[in-house]
Amino acid sequence: MTQSVLLTELAGSLEFGQPERCGVITAAGELLEIENIHTDPVKGFHMDPLSFLKAIEDGATATWHTHPAADPNLSEDDRQGFAQWPELTHHIVGIRDGEPTVHSFAFVNDILVTV
Repeated sequence: MTQSVLLTELAGSLEFGQPERCGVITAAGELLEIENIHTDPVKGFHMDPLSFLKAIEDGATATWHTHPAADPNLSEDDRQGFAQWPELTHHIVGIRDGEPTVHSFAFVNDILVTV
């Protein structure tokens, strides 16, 4: 399966009130979930730093996180987090108008753009 299909399937499994999930896309194109250690994981995410750094060392190409049963709009927290890893593509997985939706972002010439 392609990354897009995997992310869309993930979006289809989201439910209101469940914790945000997060992870990376490996060099092999697989979704790897990383523990969300945010103090309130229903309202935000923070990847376990040791697991995240290990995934980066192993060649992860992108990050992903969910907005359960919510629009995958870019928040200021998302923007700041993405800026720490400008070499990666970043995906937000959510629901828009009742449909699974994925928004993807990358930095081009130091500007965060939708891809």
